Amino acid sequence: MKIINADVTADWYTDDYKAGHLAGTRALRVAAAVRADKGDTPIGRLYTAYGNRIHPGGRLEDAL
Repeated sequence: MKIINADVTADWYTDDYKAGHLAGTRALRVAAAVRADKGDTPIGRLYTAYGNRIHPGGRLEDAL
């Protein structure tokens, strides 16, 4: 997988920041595969499951 701006050296571009973007990219690829295979109907449930996993109790935690 190609990561745009992989060579950025700014202080804010940390390994944790990169990991967050990679996790998001993976989640979106799963969503795209579900939509391609099952249509739009299950996408809402998938996004809800993502949200509950990433933000349990409404808080951002290291879930992915």
